Amino acid sequence: MPENKESAPQPTNPALKIEDSPLLTGKPTLLGGPPRGMEQFFAPAPPGQLPEFAPLPAPKERCPISGGSRSWLVEHGEAGDFRLVRVRQKGKLRGKVLMHVPSLLAWLRTEMEMQTKGKEGN
Repeated sequence: MPENKESAPQPTNPALKIEDSPLLTGKPTLLGGPPRGMEQFFAPAPPGQLPEFAPLPAPKERCPISGGSRSWLVEHGEAGDFRLVRVRQKGKLRGKVLMHVPSLLAWLRTEMEMQTKGKEGN
């Protein structure tokens, strides 16, 4: 007898998928203020909610989300562990590098699970 799909348990994926989020109806949310000249493209993250994007920390400071240094975040972002986004105004040479927070958290969660499985096997 075939199972009823509605009663069958659905697999859960611990990775956060921002694409499935109902928050994508407006501007992307950003931790802190938007870069100068980009105010029309970003909205500040509501208090108590994680933003979709966060700027890299200033040199010699730490990320408020992961605790990582700027160089550590750039190294892993450029290695493809999570997404980095570079934004700048047209005609400008300099811009701002933003971290995609859901992909950063998913990568950290994967690293944690891999380390936990490695300790269980010993």
